[in-house]
Amino acid sequence: MHRVLTSAFSCALMVPALALAEPEGETPVRMAAQSGCATVPECLALATAPDTHAERRYWAKRFLDEHPTPEVVQALAPLLVHELEKLRDLAWWYAASHEEAWKGQLPALMRALPLEPARAYLVANIGDTDAWDGLFTLARRSNQANQYAYALNRIDPDRALAFGFEVVGNTASVADPEGVIRGIFSERYTARDADPVNRRLLSLIADDTDAETRRRAALAHAVAHWSGNEMPAELRRIYASSPAPVRYTLRRHWRDLGSVKERVGDLEALFAEDDVEGLLEAERLGTAARGQRKRVLALMDAPDSRTRLFAQSTLHAIDPGQWRERRTTLLASPDISTALTAWGLDPKPTKAEVDKSAATTWYPALREAFRTREQEQARAAAVERWLELARAARAKGEMPPPHPDANGEQLVMVSNDARYADPAALACPGEGASAQRLPDSLWHGPDTLEKAATLADTSTWHLSAALRSDEGWFVGEDLGEFGGRIAFNPHGHGNAGSVTTRAEPLVLFAFDAGHYYIAGGSERSRKGVFAELGRVSVSAGTMQAQSLLTLPAPPTDVVVRDGRLLLRLEGNGWMDATNPKAPRWLGCGADVPPGE
Repeated sequence: MHRVLTSAFSCALMVPALALAEPEGETPVRMAAQSGCATVPECLALATAPDTHAERRYWAKRFLDEHPTPEVVQALAPLLVHELEKLRDLAWWYAASHEEAWKGQLPALMRALPLEPARAYLVANIGDTDAWDGLFTLARRSNQANQYAYALNRIDPDRALAFGFEVVGNTASVADPEGVIRGIFSERYTARDADPVNRRLLSLIADDTDAETRRRAALAHAVAHWSGNEMPAELRRIYASSPAPVRYTLRRHWRDLGSVKERVGDLEALFAEDDVEGLLEAERLGTAARGQRKRVLALMDAPDSRTRLFAQSTLHAIDPGQWRERRTTLLASPDISTALTAWGLDPKPTKAEVDKSAATTWYPALREAFRTREQEQARAAAVERWLELARAARAKGEMPPPHPDANGEQLVMVSNDARYADPAALACPGEGASAQRLPDSLWHGPDTLEKAATLADTSTWHLSAALRSDEGWFVGEDLGEFGGRIAFNPHGHGNAGSVTTRAEPLVLFAFDAGHYYIAGGSERSRKGVFAELGRVSVSAGTMQAQSLLTLPAPPTDVVVRDGRLLLRLEGNGWMDATNPKAPRWLGCGADVPPGE
C-alpha cells in the first residue's frame, strides 16, 4: 500500500470498467430477469434509484442500452452532476454508448466535467468542434488542466499546439500552465509535426531572453519525448548555458544530463516533494549521496512499510558499511519484505546470522523462508552458469549442456515479495483459509457486502471488503494485478475519496480512535506472495493510507480483546499486531490467549 493520496476521479474509469465487463449471451429475457424490469420506464426508475443493488443497476443499464430513446437521455442528463458517483457513472456510461444522442446535451456535459475531468476526451468525441470553446475555457481556468488540454488535441491538433506555445511563451493567462503543457505536448514525438515542434522547443530553450519561457519549453520538450530513448545531441550544449531552473527541469527528465554534484544538490528538493522520489535518486547516485545518510536512516523507521523498504535499499547503496551494521536487525524485522530484502542484498548473510534472526523474530517460519530463498538463489546461479556454457557451446557450433531445471525452462530470480514459504512447511498447517472464525470476529459476512453493494457509492458488486462505520461506508475491491482499492462514502453523500493498495482488501475494521484498518492479500498471496496490515485515515473528505506491516500470509480472522489487535494468518497462527513495529506471535490453535 502506498502513502500517496489518490483523488476519487482518478479511479472513476476503472471501477465501472470492472463492473461492466460484458457477460456472454445476454438476452432481453435474461436482462429482465436479472434486473427485475422489462420496460424502459421500469428500468429507468430502477437504474436511477440511489439504493438499487449494483448488479441490478447493471442489468437495468444493459436493458436501457438495448432500447435507446430520447426519454432516457433526458432522464440521465441531470445525473451528470449528482453527488453519488455511481449515478454519475450511469449517465457517463450511457453517453459513451450513444455519443450521437448526447450531442444536444453538450452544455450539461460541460457543467459536469469539473467533477469528472477524465471524461474530457469523451466530451471532445461527442461535441467535436462545438466542444472547443467549453474545453478551452476549462483548460485556461482549471487547476487540473491536463485532461482538458489533452482533449483539445482530439478536436484540432494545430489550434491546440498554437495554444500550447502561447502557454510556453507565457503569453496566455492560465491557472495551471504545467497541466496545459503536459496535455498539449504529450505524445508529440509520434505526431506528423514532431520535428518542427521539437526544433521550435529547442530554440526556445536556448533563447537567453526569458528564464520562465525556457523552463516551460524544457518541460514541453521532455513531455514530448517521454517515451523516447535518445536525448537530442544539441540539448547537452544548451544545458551548459541554461539558468538553474531550466537545468533542474531538464535533469528531472534526462538522467544523463548534469553532473553528479548537481544531482546531489537536487536531493533536498526531491525529498521535499516526496520521500520515495528522493530515496530513488539517492540510490541511483550511490556513495555520492552519503550526505543524506541521516535522513535515510530516519526513513528506515518510517510508519509506511513501502518507504522503509526503499530506505533500506538506499542505505545499502550510499553507505554499505552502515547497512551491514544493521543487517542482523533487518533480518529479524517483523516486516517480512524488510527481512527478505536484507537477505537479498550483498553480502549474503551467514548461517549464524540467519539462525540468530530466526530465533528472535515473531514469524516462526522465517528460517524456512530463508532456506527457500537460498535454494532459489542457488538454482538461479546454476542457470546463469548454464547460460554461459550454452553461449560458448553455440559459438563453437556444439550442442549446449543439459539445462539444470527439470522442465527445461529458464529460472528467474523472485522479487522481494515473491514466494518465500512452501504451504506444506507453514507453522500451523491445520489453520487454512477455511478455518472457523471466532464468535467475536470483526470479519464481515456476505450480508455486509450485499448491503454495501446496495447502499454505498459503488458501481461494482464484486466487493472484497466492506465496513459501515459511524462516519460512513468503507468499501474495498480487488483490482487484480493492480492491487486493490478502498473508497470512503460519508453517510448520505457520494464518494469522498479513494486510495489504491498493493493488496486486495480482505477485511476492513475499526481499531483505535479516528483510524480504520485494512488487512489484505490476494489469490497470489495464498501462495505466499504477500499480505499486509494498513491504516486508513479520513479527514476533510480525503483519505490517506499507510502500509504498516507486510505479513507472511493472508489474514483469516481478526478480533480485538482487552485493547489488543489480534490477527490470525493463514497457516501461521495468531499474532498480536497492536504495535505494528513489534508484533508478537501467539501460537497456533483454534483460540487466542486471554488478555494479559
